[in-house]
Amino acid sequence: MKKILLALACSLALAPCASFAEQEAAYPKQVFDASYKSSTPEGKGTVRYSSDGKGHFRQEETVQGKKVVSIVDYNDHRVTTLMEVNHMAITQPFKPVAPKMSDADFVKNPDYKSAGNKVIDGHPCHGYKSEKDGVITEVWIGDDIKHLVKSEVHTDKGLTSLTMVSFSSAEPPADLFTVPPGYNEMDMPKLGRH
Repeated sequence: MKKILLALACSLALAPCASFAEQEAAYPKQVFDASYKSSTPEGKGTVRYSSDGKGHFRQEETVQGKKVVSIVDYNDHRVTTLMEVNHMAITQPFKPVAPKMSDADFVKNPDYKSAGNKVIDGHPCHGYKSEKDGVITEVWIGDDIKHLVKSEVHTDKGLTSLTMVSFSSAEPPADLFTVPPGYNEMDMPKLGRH
């Protein structure tokens, strides 16, 4: 049983790193706490992104009742995955990178072209679109909040979307970026890049 839990812990610890490893950049300087409803081919859920603007970032994803939390410390180049089921916290080093599609800086990537302007849930937005390797991505950044309001990613497996349900520019509580009390903490060595 312990071997199974360790294997599961390792695989979950690596999953958030892969999503962060695609877009290298400085950490998010914007302070925010944003929540979204998500829809994927696997089901519907929620996503929450939080940043203190000082190098600490948190991503929470809940799909089909399962929650995965990643806490990124850009200053120490570490990412920690929290697993609520068995109260484990697995930390490993990583190369500093920025979250995908979170703010206006992300879409400065030359792969993105303008998709025009529109108002989404009261937010005036600029849209950006990318078509690459059969994947069509559309991102809408709020002009008022300088942050992601809506995104859609179309692949051969179906549509994945995020739609904002709340946004705050107030600094999130510091304990969002720390391991909660009672969690067993484990450090993983840095793995080679493929």
